[in-house]
Amino acid sequence: MSAAGELAYGGLAWGAYFAGSVFGHVALKRAAGDGGSYDLARSFAALGSGWGMAAMVAWTLAAWAWALALTRHRLIDANAMSALRVVFCAAAAGLWLGERFGAREAVGTVLVAAGVWLLRG
Repeated sequence: MSAAGELAYGGLAWGAYFAGSVFGHVALKRAAGDGGSYDLARSFAALGSGWGMAAMVAWTLAAWAWALALTRHRLIDANAMSALRVVFCAAAAGLWLGERFGAREAVGTVLVAAGVWLLRG
């Protein structure tokens, strides 16, 4: 495949993976709501809600994109890259859900990004 094709397919694979994965996490959190303890009934209700269904569709897209990425990358390399999802989910939690993003979260996301850089293939 040409370099341009590799770049395009890579952008498609990783863009769809991160978009689907992060959206799925945020959508399911919206569906599950907030609470002080585990709630089995609410977890099942969340899956059947509009946000829950949207999360499942997004994760289906992410699963396909992950399979596309695996056609190109070794598992350890792809898995390292996929860890950036933690960074993107942290940003999405702050932006879309209004969750606090303090020093602990900032240091954690920097460490995850550093780990991805160290493991890159």
